[in-house]
Amino acid sequence: MILVSAFIAPGSDIGSPERQGEGPLSQSERPHEDRRLDDFPDRFFIRNTQVPSDRAMLEDIITKSEKMSRRLAVSIAMLEQEGEDVKDMESLLEEYILLVSDARMYLEMSDMSAGADSVNSSQNNSLNGSLTCQSEEECLERSRESITQANLRLKSIFGRLSPYLASHAVIPENGTLHAQGNGTIVLFGDLDVRLYVSHGNISYTDFNSDLTVRLENDPTPSISSTETGQEIVSYKNMTGGVSLSGSGFMVEVAGEDISLIATGKGRSELFGNGIYYFEEGNVAGKKQIWKPPLFEND
Repeated sequence: MILVSAFIAPGSDIGSPERQGEGPLSQSERPHEDRRLDDFPDRFFIRNTQVPSDRAMLEDIITKSEKMSRRLAVSIAMLEQEGEDVKDMESLLEEYILLVSDARMYLEMSDMSAGADSVNSSQNNSLNGSLTCQSEEECLERSRESITQANLRLKSIFGRLSPYLASHAVIPENGTLHAQGNGTIVLFGDLDVRLYVSHGNISYTDFNSDLTVRLENDPTPSISSTETGQEIVSYKNMTGGVSLSGSGFMVEVAGEDISLIATGKGRSELFGNGIYYFEEGNVAGKKQIWKPPLFEND
């Protein structure tokens, strides 16, 4: 698990832990779900936003940009449902969608331009008015220009989304993290965790040999080790509840319909489509969205 090993300190001499107290988790012990989130589009990743010169690469980035627009629409709609003012983001997203559409149309026009004096589009909802180009080279250049302008809107959208995105969110001592959604959650610290996941994968590493784990439906684990010898316990394609309690452990859960409550002190990261908030002293904090996994580096 890449995210698991990323938290393991190189050169650590902590031995392989012994799993304690494993047992079934009853239906009543599942964390309460405020609501079930709707299904969201599958994940997608755009590896960079540089405008390529190759036609095939240009088509690929346009396709991924179209998927990005749908993913951003979901995240912005979730913020609107939580009562946030998203008019500025909606306006930028509308421009982004139109520019990506222009890029797609110019790309298609480049195929029709061979042997023609000029090519015109019947598209009426272009951000830049009517679309026209004189040659295949010009059509491709205008397609690249549209994607360049779209990327500028994308940067502005993320600038406005950034205050709402989870990134190394700290769980305060004796605070409680509540999270619901689809995607991936990583937790590390001294925590009591109760969660439910549908069709998901769970992995954990116990650094202090005091972790107690209880699972619903008694799934079969697989065991692996990091380069420094720590044991990683994993459960694949699991549907059910899990309870974990200990100090200095790390857990990653990835799947659908995740509902999680974590109390204690630690760190968390949340990637995907979902809502989370912290509770301190019975006072619930502001609801925020998980970080959309829009980018992945090679």
